[in-house]
Amino acid sequence: MILLWKGGDFKKVDSLWRTYHCQARIVSSDSKIYTKYCKNRYCTLCCCIRKAEIINKYLPIIQTWESPSFVTLTVKVCKKKDLERAISKVVKAFHLIIDRLKKRHQRGKGIRPVGIKSLECNYNRKKKDL
Repeated sequence: MILLWKGGDFKKVDSLWRTYHCQARIVSSDSKIYTKYCKNRYCTLCCCIRKAEIINKYLPIIQTWESPSFVTLTVKVCKKKDLERAISKVVKAFHLIIDRLKKRHQRGKGIRPVGIKSLECNYNRKKKDL
């Protein structure tokens, strides 16, 4: 198969092709299912698997925490050109929340913030926004 790509960036073509065929073939053996993953950062399933692997890696530590919780900061959709500014706003808001929780804990009026931080972004191909 010959693929034509403007600009000649064949690494992107290969990467996108692997994502397109992620889990294209599923094999079942001894009541277990096996498949091949693309492992690209922008593949939603592979990204979820990566997060699960990270959580399992830290699970022994997380289990020692008193009351672990999962917090998600969500923002409205933005255009590609505004992505950098939107990410910096989310990071700034996250640090503001953590700083306030630390102060409250120092004063003996709140919980001590301990956790794992993750940032993700989705792209809408039809609307061309994030």
